[in-house]
Amino acid sequence: MPFHTDVVCDTLALLVRNCAAIGGQITLASSWSVYNELAARRPDLIAMLADPNWPLDTFGRDPPYHNQALLFHTDNKVILSASRRLLTGSPETPRTKGIPALTEKQAEALDAIHFIAQANSLKLSIEKGDMCLINNMAILHSREAFEDSEHTQRHLLRLWLSNQELLWKFPPPLELAWARIFNDEDRASVWDFEPVRVNGRLNNPAASCD
Repeated sequence: MPFHTDVVCDTLALLVRNCAAIGGQITLASSWSVYNELAARRPDLIAMLADPNWPLDTFGRDPPYHNQALLFHTDNKVILSASRRLLTGSPETPRTKGIPALTEKQAEALDAIHFIAQANSLKLSIEKGDMCLINNMAILHSREAFEDSEHTQRHLLRLWLSNQELLWKFPPPLELAWARIFNDEDRASVWDFEPVRVNGRLNNPAASCD
């Protein structure tokens, strides 16, 4: 899984209900380290990431996409808000038809984020019962490939949190994204703790972050 942020929370909480038989460890990387290396080696990609012309898929909402920068500098803090799924789609959530394709330079910038983060990453050795609280404003995350077995299947619960007292100041484009999640009264307020299964198979498993 490419390095990314979940783009719609200031704290990402993960509860490990069960681990995979093989692999599946969480890896973290500082978005500030990514920024510093880009500033030293590829400042042109910093300008590209800060350009407010990245088409983010809304997956069925109206409008079908909106343009937004991925990199911000606010209150003397660098904020990298980048989810590859919203820009390229995924096997489980294909990209909406009609959305402008990424340019070669945008694709290069996305790849640079991943490979720099990968080179500066820290692997967490997670175990059943662990809870991870990640500063989503400053930390990129990923995970290893994994294999489940008949006796054990990877199961993590994810929770998007926002602390209004400790929340970093951020620019208006991100305020709109936060409002879509935390101020939407039509969203469900109760979620299943156990995975929902239909005929023994997981129903709509979340294979990627938002």
